[in-house]
Amino acid sequence: MEAQDQNLIFIVDDHPSNIQLLSDFLKDSGFRVLVAKDGESAIKKLEKISPDLILLDVMMPGIDGWETCRRLKLSPNTCNIPVIFMTVLSETEDKVKGFAVGGVDYITKPIQREEVLARINVQLRLRSLTKQLEKSKQAAEAANRAKSEFLTNMSHELRTPLNGILGIAQILQGSNTMTPEELEQLRIISQSGSHLLTLLNDILDLSKIEAGKMDLYQTDFIFSSFLQEVVEICQLWAKQKGISFTYQPTSPLPHAIRADNKRLRQVLINLLGNAIKFTNQGGVILKVGSGEWG
Repeated sequence: MEAQDQNLIFIVDDHPSNIQLLSDFLKDSGFRVLVAKDGESAIKKLEKISPDLILLDVMMPGIDGWETCRRLKLSPNTCNIPVIFMTVLSETEDKVKGFAVGGVDYITKPIQREEVLARINVQLRLRSLTKQLEKSKQAAEAANRAKSEFLTNMSHELRTPLNGILGIAQILQGSNTMTPEELEQLRIISQSGSHLLTLLNDILDLSKIEAGKMDLYQTDFIFSSFLQEVVEICQLWAKQKGISFTYQPTSPLPHAIRADNKRLRQVLINLLGNAIKFTNQGGVILKVGSGEWG
């Protein structure tokens, strides 16, 4: 079945001969047709029906086609219905006026059947594609909402046992029976767990990123301590893979910097983590220096 077999065309014209000609032609072409003889009655009928396209005469008694179109575009029920004007007017300013009030095309009288059919089919195709895009957009938004809810729930579920691990590690670090090596291992466990907790918080930020609402929170922090935390995490990952990880300052670094340390840590961890992941032999070197940026 062709798309036009399902389409309803609404004709608004005060000349019975034009209505008869268009109605017969469109019905023969597989369309359903409804008619109105002036702008006021057309607006009233459109409160109850929703055609796929409107063929609107410009010169009519009462309100003309331009005013009729302007009112239709103000109503949420009819604002998205494409309007093609039918007129004997051919001046550019008349056409511009029609487009300004919301029309999508013009058909010049006397009516040529092939032209009418071609212009109608173009607009119906465009409207069909617009509806498909809107449905796709709504489906994508629903999927994003579902994903955000899942990530939020997962993050909360993982945070509870992770906080337990961090709490136990903190208690053990205060024990007098631990060897220096065991304390170092506990420190790495605690540091890695804290980073994982940061990653879980980052998961909650995904919905904000997608909504364009992500904010940066800049604070002053000790740069060397920040880098050391990142380096120790990466060295642990590299050791597990059997490669080396080397940190090389290339110039004196500032004692403190002002930035969003959470976002900076996330960027560095992601970049260095990928470097470690895709390095199968040798090692990864992190070089950090300060200088002027142009």
